[in-house]
Amino acid sequence: MSLEVKACAALTEPERAEILALQNEVYSGENLKNTVWLQTESHFDRTVPCFYLGRENDALTAFLSLFLPTQEEAEVTAFTKQSARNCGQFTALLHAAAKEMQVHGVPDFLFDLEPQSETGKAYLKKHFPNAVHSHTEYRMTCEPAFPTAGKHNRKVCDGGDARGLSVRFPAQI
Repeated sequence: MSLEVKACAALTEPERAEILALQNEVYSGENLKNTVWLQTESHFDRTVPCFYLGRENDALTAFLSLFLPTQEEAEVTAFTKQSARNCGQFTALLHAAAKEMQVHGVPDFLFDLEPQSETGKAYLKKHFPNAVHSHTEYRMTCEPAFPTAGKHNRKVCDGGDARGLSVRFPAQI
């Protein structure tokens, strides 16, 4: 089978629905929580292709999204259908993204990798053995300080679970 890759700067509603369905399928199987960001409002240039859809026989089997708040790096979030793994689909999407980032002067990729993503860690170890840990992000949760205090209720925020391991490497693949 041949993978068809589509790169775009905006998504249609049916594409969004397909992406979210694939995300739910993949994430439920691996207990992942970091949902993909499908907006471009905070990108340094909203015309840069940041969504990469991989299709086999018209079915979405892989997806890669780039968060581009600055031109310094592209933050990668991606997932591949379980049955389509180890066939080069993620690599094809990553290569397409790397070519586009070179055109737009974005030098680095930053993977937002959840600690429990064994497949993500294995991919990085295999394909980017020299990648280095950049930083760890945390998910914050807020709960009311006084549940019955009404409209003057203050919120107390505490650090939550680890959100992701970020790994940086050059966009020249």
